[in-house]
Amino acid sequence: IAEYENRIAENGELEHKVKSYEAMLGVKELNSDFVLEGCNIIGADSMDLFSSIILDKGSDSDISLNDPVISGNYVVGIVKKVHPTFCVVETLLNPDTKISALESKSREIAYVTTTLEFSQKGSCVLSGLSRTSSITPGGIIVTSGIGATYPKGLIIGTVSEVNESPYDLSSYAVIDPGVDISQLEDVFVITAFKGQGTKG
Repeated sequence: IAEYENRIAENGELEHKVKSYEAMLGVKELNSDFVLEGCNIIGADSMDLFSSIILDKGSDSDISLNDPVISGNYVVGIVKKVHPTFCVVETLLNPDTKISALESKSREIAYVTTTLEFSQKGSCVLSGLSRTSSITPGGIIVTSGIGATYPKGLIIGTVSEVNESPYDLSSYAVIDPGVDISQLEDVFVITAFKGQGTKG
């Protein structure tokens, strides 16, 4: 029985690796300029839920500060601390997040951020929209490429609701991220891409 269980576990692990490899090939097919480094998630900061995660590779694998981190074609976050054999990633659920983004249909540009309250719900916010914004629930939010931190066109998530700001005459959209950070086991770090800004 133990041998049978071990085989099931090995087959499950192999199947997961194949899916990860297929996901990488899919991303490379769409973005031939990407240089990708596959990493396993080996930890998370227990103090801030899933707003930062730890990966099993670092500068020895050519990973640098501010490298984008993805799962498939979806944004996970950005490298914020680098050591030779591991790195720390600030995920898009981190309140310090600020990603230049646009809505794929209207092409309206704004910044994706979050707050502690939204982060705890697993959500982000597209803030600073005008009250006359044409963004509606169901809209897809992608990276704009402005700032050269993230390549253009990576999926951040889907708009779940649009509300008026209680503080000014703007509105904001609540975004459900395209990936569930808490369920991820591995990710890809983009160590180079066309138009990338200066690496730290």
